[in-house]
Amino acid sequence: MKKNYWLAACMLTLVACKKEEPLLNNSNASSQNAIATSGSCTVTQPITVASFPKEVLPVDSGTIEFHAKLVGFDNTIVVGGFEPHFFKIDDGRSTFHMGFNANDGAGNGGLIGMAGSKFACGTGWFGNWTYTDVYSSDSARSKWHYYKFEWNRKGLRQFKNTQKKVAIYIDGKLNTTRWQSVTESNKTWYPLTAGTFNLITTGQVPGEVRDGWVVMDELKIFDGTGKLVLQNGLGSKWEIEHSKVGLNGVFNGFGNAYFVKGIIGNALIAKPVSSFNCQ
Repeated sequence: MKKNYWLAACMLTLVACKKEEPLLNNSNASSQNAIATSGSCTVTQPITVASFPKEVLPVDSGTIEFHAKLVGFDNTIVVGGFEPHFFKIDDGRSTFHMGFNANDGAGNGGLIGMAGSKFACGTGWFGNWTYTDVYSSDSARSKWHYYKFEWNRKGLRQFKNTQKKVAIYIDGKLNTTRWQSVTESNKTWYPLTAGTFNLITTGQVPGEVRDGWVVMDELKIFDGTGKLVLQNGLGSKWEIEHSKVGLNGVFNGFGNAYFVKGIIGNALIAKPVSSFNCQ
């Protein structure tokens, strides 16, 4: 895995590592799908391909697991949250997301994640990243992989470090090598009070989005005790709206969504759409 240590003088300071601000034009989210709500630029709205209520997420600790593959994205990972994110929920103060960024605003790059009150992780340091760097080979980046996103507000036990609260695994192998908190206090952990849990989205407000498709199949969420709290096959509109375990989702259909052959039955495919509605 590639790690770029340029600008090491930033030494974890948020000013030097701050990500580029995204452009606010050419929104991928159609204006006809606008939802008028307060905080629309900070709270995730049900305007991506599919979404679930915030209650599916066990905020203190848990795991999100699914199969996915990427189709048609340019190999370069850019800065600014324009790259695909497999999921995102945000209420303006607490965030859970997982996707790709060359600099997530906390000095991380590659496949990045965030949990709780802005506790972040990444494949490595921010810098010049490609999908090949994340997956270790060019051929692997467009194949099916099994992803596991894990978090614990007290710190993940396997690391024996209370500040390593979130991590990402690909095909059972730890992909995360760097952690950083961007919250005002490294002990703060806020509950989710709003927002929807959106699939196949981006990391930023509406703006220029990288062209390509994300395929997702067999979504599962477990709480910190290992109890299955959500299981959804994602194989059709009916499956999304009738979870095998837990609360039902909503098929919004944005991102030119349709269904293709998956790991088990069919899988959901769509272009990433921003989770925010800024007007």
